[in-house]
Amino acid sequence: MIRPAKYKDFAAIKNIFEVAFSDEYKQRGLDIVDRINRWQQLYPVVKLLASFHNPYQHLFNVHVYEDETDNKIGGLIQTSARSKDQTRWHVENIAVLPDHRGKGIAKQLLNYMFDTYMNLGVNRFTLEVDISNDAAIKLYESIGFRKYTTIHYFKIPPKKLADFKKETVSIPEGFRTYKPADAQASFDLYMACTPSSIRIVDQKELSDFHENPIEQVSKYIKEYTKRCNQVHFVVEKDNMIIGSLEIVAQYRKLPHVIRLLVHPGYEHLNETLLQYAFNFLMDYPARSVLVAASEHQKAKLEVIKSMKLKTVSSDYLMVKDNLQIVTLSDTNTESTKSEKMNFKPIFNKKDYAIRKNSR
Repeated sequence: MIRPAKYKDFAAIKNIFEVAFSDEYKQRGLDIVDRINRWQQLYPVVKLLASFHNPYQHLFNVHVYEDETDNKIGGLIQTSARSKDQTRWHVENIAVLPDHRGKGIAKQLLNYMFDTYMNLGVNRFTLEVDISNDAAIKLYESIGFRKYTTIHYFKIPPKKLADFKKETVSIPEGFRTYKPADAQASFDLYMACTPSSIRIVDQKELSDFHENPIEQVSKYIKEYTKRCNQVHFVVEKDNMIIGSLEIVAQYRKLPHVIRLLVHPGYEHLNETLLQYAFNFLMDYPARSVLVAASEHQKAKLEVIKSMKLKTVSSDYLMVKDNLQIVTLSDTNTESTKSEKMNFKPIFNKKDYAIRKNSR
């Protein structure tokens, strides 16, 4: 039986995460069990947020597989909406305990997700999987997922961050703090930096680059309570944003995070902005630093590799969406044999508008 998780399931959920994900999360400097403990402590708030549309509505959207013979939980799937219209959902985590494996439970959990959300108008599902996890990749491909890009994760251990400090860091011309009025220019930067094949899956809109009131309040609370300091800088040139640098500096025992996006043609900014971020983080508690780069961000990857950051993992991003199967007869030969051809995903009007505007 598959059902939504309840408060009484937290012990079983923590056990599954500890068995299945502890090593993976520890590589990135995260204590996943500690995070679930916080979710448990905040469960009344989490449950309230889940009752209405907001950025944290699906903070803890977990379904569990419960064995009907002994009522023990043997697996789980955690999902979240990744588009504002909630037509794309992402599999955050899926896991089955060792003694329950080989029974098709993972496939049942995924099919349960498809059945549940397709009835709500969802037309696209995404997930990440380590490129070395052949068994999982084979499972996902067998039920309709396909690879659409690869993302690489890099880490600087706390003791190594000081090695990246420089006495002076050159700040590029036009470097300044992000302003709410920069939303359109930031959206334009994203469009210029991201291939259309990825943008169609992302389903990002201009509204995704505006901070709503709940996000603003959450950011203020985190800064006020000394949980983290989240800063955002941009580089502006000729009324266009050519670089975006976000730094999440942690006071808690979580890794610092650097998010960097640079416009094609200004690739030299990758090294300058990364170096600025490293120096910035020296004023905060010693934590691991995480940086990610997609396979199409070749200049960024080259800079990261030249700095000899440690590779944590490389993941395929996979997508399952509505495909149209069309049968065409071969009229150029005497053969009456038909061939099936898998066409590209059926796009809705919103997707078409994105593609049209990107030309």
